[in-house]
Amino acid sequence: MSITNEPQGAVAAEDSYENELPVRRKQPGNVVIKWLTTTDHKTIGTLYLVTSFAFFCIGGVMALFMRAELARPGL
Repeated sequence: MSITNEPQGAVAAEDSYENELPVRRKQPGNVVIKWLTTTDHKTIGTLYLVTSFAFFCIGGVMALFMRAELARPGL
């Protein structure tokens, strides 16, 4: 028994690209809309955690401002 190999050259390279579909790139706005209009419970949970952490940080900064004002009135 003998094994014959097909020639791998320009002909083989052309055939491999014929069946490929063009790559569709996602637009940045589509990702935001997808995240905000989702009904997936895991994505909603992630959004909840991110939002709660953001408001926790904002509240912490506001508390620091209040403490700074109480430390030296009239700032």
